[in-house]
Amino acid sequence: HIIAATTGMPTLTKALRQSITSTIKDGVPKTHDLVQSGTIPLAAFLQPVFALEMPGKSGRRVIAVLLALKNASTSLFPLLDSQAAITKTDETILVRRQGNLVTYISPLADGTPPLKRKLAAENNDLAAAYAVNHPGSFKQLRDYTGKEVLATSRTLPGLPWILVQKITVSEALSESQRHQRFLYIILSLTMILATTLLITAWFYG
Repeated sequence: HIIAATTGMPTLTKALRQSITSTIKDGVPKTHDLVQSGTIPLAAFLQPVFALEMPGKSGRRVIAVLLALKNASTSLFPLLDSQAAITKTDETILVRRQGNLVTYISPLADGTPPLKRKLAAENNDLAAAYAVNHPGSFKQLRDYTGKEVLATSRTLPGLPWILVQKITVSEALSESQRHQRFLYIILSLTMILATTLLITAWFYG
């Protein structure tokens, strides 16, 4: 039962109630998955409240849980946007798996709001799907827009989220491709020059 709440407290979801029950049972602080309140994504934090220890009694008994909700749009998501990035197409996103779907938790570069885009989790050509199925991997895949990207991922301890960092292949390999084209041109010119010299030597020989 809710003992006290501040104004704007959203209705407790089934999953959030389960986290509260788990916190009471374990007596360990927890960070819950995002909670949607209207259009606002909220990060939930749970802290057990223990009864005062009486002389002669052992153990700590949880008598309540303090639930704090914080607007992820102003506290969490800005941390994913690196203002110091010198690249144009890199993007850091949070994703999670829900059954057969992978949900994009954070807002996306194409303007999609948080928690609104969901794609098939079994599509291992998709960077987000591959990340939730193989966390810690690095591979060339396709992002949610269909572009070829280089993507790597990491798990977040205590949370069902996966952090994905990606950048388009065209930008990531642009310097290498320019160098490759330069070497190809030099090699071609060298072969043409060598062939010309051989033909000239044969003609005058």
